[in-house]
Amino acid sequence: MTDSAARIDVDASRQLGPLPRPWTTFGYDELNWTYTPRGKRALRAFASFAERPYYVRAHNLLTSGRGFSWPHWGSGNVYHEDAAGNPVYDWTIVDQVFDAYVEVGFKPLVELGFTPQALVPLDAELPFARSPSQYGPYEAGLWSFPPRDNAKWQELMFQLARHCVERYGAEEVATWYWEVWNEPNISYWRGTEAQYCALYDHTVAGLTRALPKIKVGGPAVTGGERALRFMGTFLAHCAGEGEQGRNAVTGERGARLDFITFHTKGSAFGRQYGPLSDDGMRREWVPPRSPSRRKMLSEIRAHLQEAAKYPQFRGLPAIVDECDPCVPAHYSRYDNPNFGFRNTSYYPTIMASVFKRLMDLNESLPAAPDVTLATSWAFYFEGERFFEGFREFFTAENVALPLLNGYHLLGKLGETRLALTSDATWDVARIDELGAFDAQGATGEPGTLSDAEIDGLAALRQDKAGGQAVTVAIWNHLDDQYAEVQPSEVAVTVRNLPFAATRAQVRHWRIDGAHSNAYTVWQEMGRPQDPTPEQLAALRSRQGLEEGPALQVEVAGPNEVHLRLELPLHALSLVEIAI
Repeated sequence: MTDSAARIDVDASRQLGPLPRPWTTFGYDELNWTYTPRGKRALRAFASFAERPYYVRAHNLLTSGRGFSWPHWGSGNVYHEDAAGNPVYDWTIVDQVFDAYVEVGFKPLVELGFTPQALVPLDAELPFARSPSQYGPYEAGLWSFPPRDNAKWQELMFQLARHCVERYGAEEVATWYWEVWNEPNISYWRGTEAQYCALYDHTVAGLTRALPKIKVGGPAVTGGERALRFMGTFLAHCAGEGEQGRNAVTGERGARLDFITFHTKGSAFGRQYGPLSDDGMRREWVPPRSPSRRKMLSEIRAHLQEAAKYPQFRGLPAIVDECDPCVPAHYSRYDNPNFGFRNTSYYPTIMASVFKRLMDLNESLPAAPDVTLATSWAFYFEGERFFEGFREFFTAENVALPLLNGYHLLGKLGETRLALTSDATWDVARIDELGAFDAQGATGEPGTLSDAEIDGLAALRQDKAGGQAVTVAIWNHLDDQYAEVQPSEVAVTVRNLPFAATRAQVRHWRIDGAHSNAYTVWQEMGRPQDPTPEQLAALRSRQGLEEGPALQVEVAGPNEVHLRLELPLHALSLVEIAI
């Protein structure tokens, strides 16, 4: 235990408005895993603790195929043409996907991509060498070409939206987000910025014809300079400015925009080829690297600053609908040992920190739209080994990972945000002083400011029965998954409780190496890849959110409580003070 304690102060009398909940969303590439038995169980697991409807996004809704997903691929198979060139629509898979979301009370964040095989330009070509692992040129990338007929695309948009309105009702569909494409600034889109803007206009025309109050947005670009230029072009188009400002459908200036989307990734370790152990690739084979919050927050800030150039967009929600510490999802610790953090408590602590920093960015950029959602691009993988290290919430047999418990813990926070200060954190305005990063993540080169932090979020919960609780989430994070330091002693003062301190009951939930962590339990078992029924039952008994060690609690006044806890690095706690 360190000699100097981190100090956190919560003033329960300072209410800051509704607590933003950017974490209430996730997404994934493999559309067709939505409605598998494992997929439906995973959705129900989320729904069992979701404090409000989650938004769920998936790639490949419009891609042609047989409705069978493998890593980084899926197909909604919605559009075909008969011999005469007439459209034939097929909602079989779309219904299964959206039904699965709606059945658990969730909502689609509808990603409208990619080009159906029948709409691929006739002259589209890509280098392609047929092999047993490639179906054909379409799967290899022809889906990324702009549709050859925007009028047929627009009609597809109309028919899809109309079908959803008929199946789920106009009021429900009006609460969904409808997003045009995914990452059109890279290889997901083999057209120009102007072609994307034209497709956007045709999409808006088709969707709004089916439901005038539908919510349409984009452009779902990545982070980085190229993405920022694409964002600038798109926003100018929607604002009706410059050479890109004319609408391809109406001929007028500007285009409807209901929300703005973009992405960030904190690292890209890549795939290596080297010796393996029963716990992934050998550590010594690859230099140690970790995700960078500086990279993530810098990319988000840049897009918000670009949007701030247009005052008319200030009130729109900004959605970071891929907000991840690493890329890609389907590489694991068997590809690169640096992906190993995905099994550990490092993952929920970095995400909790990023969610809080998004709120800080909102406050620090008053002219920019507010980030309202930040999608973790993670779900689960079929055919995996136990604790493979993919970017996911569940490992084999749907055993929950610490990341899922992080979302469960954050969901316990109350509805009304309370003022919280910490003397062991840093101001978001000083992002550029943090340690260096490159495309692979944090380089290890220190900045003038350490990214180590002990910080938190506090919120007041009021139950329908009249009960009240002050809830405080606290994490200890550093952008180094391999760091080994002693736990920190944290002193928490909660002042101005809305009830008598002597009546309060204190509970504590914890995610760390010893709590809410099936991965460490599995390691202690000897890392079995075919666990016995008894071992699997033991894993399931420890997979959920668990209560942590007892806290030192002192009633310091009529409405004041002092708490002390020992918080390891990469640990996350939730303290509830309730009557």
